[in-house]
Amino acid sequence: MSTVSPDIPRRFWPYALGIALVFLLRGVFVLALLPPLEGWDEYQHLSYVVHLDEFGERPDANSDTISATLFPALRKYPQPWWGVANTTAIGGHGYRKHWQSHDQPVDNQRGEDVLIYQAQHGTLAYWALLPVYRISGGLKDPLRTIFFMRFANVVLGAIAVFLVAMTI
Repeated sequence: MSTVSPDIPRRFWPYALGIALVFLLRGVFVLALLPPLEGWDEYQHLSYVVHLDEFGERPDANSDTISATLFPALRKYPQPWWGVANTTAIGGHGYRKHWQSHDQPVDNQRGEDVLIYQAQHGTLAYWALLPVYRISGGLKDPLRTIFFMRFANVVLGAIAVFLVAMTI
C-alpha cells in the first residue's frame, strides 16, 4: 500500500502552470498566424454563435442554415478547400480566386444549402463564447470577433490543461 504525500499538489502546481503557459503561448502563436476563418470548420462554429445571438436557441443540424449576416465575411476572406466545398453557393472562395478578384457572382443569396452541421455539438461552449462575440462587436468587425473568440478558446483551454495537470 502506497501513500501519497499531501504536499504533492502544492509542489506540482508550478509545473502544471508551466504546462498551461506553454499551451497558452502556442495557442496565441497559432492564433496570430492562422488566417481568419481558416480554422477547421471555423465559419461553422462562428455560425453557431451567430445563430445563438440572433435566435437565442440552439441551431438544428438538420434544418438551420448559416445566417446571411455571415455571408459578407465568407465572401471577403478566402476559405480552405473544405470550407469552399460548402460556401461556394453564397460566394465563398479559395485562395487562388481570392487573389484574382473579390467581386464574384453569387448564386445563392440566402444560403439555404449551407446547414449549420456543427449544431451537432452541445451548447455550453457556444453559450460561453456568446458574450465574447457580442463584446467584440459581432459581425460588424469579423476580424476582431474571430480574434477574441479564438483567444477566449485558448485561455479556456489553458485553464483546462492546468486543472488536468493538477490531477496527475
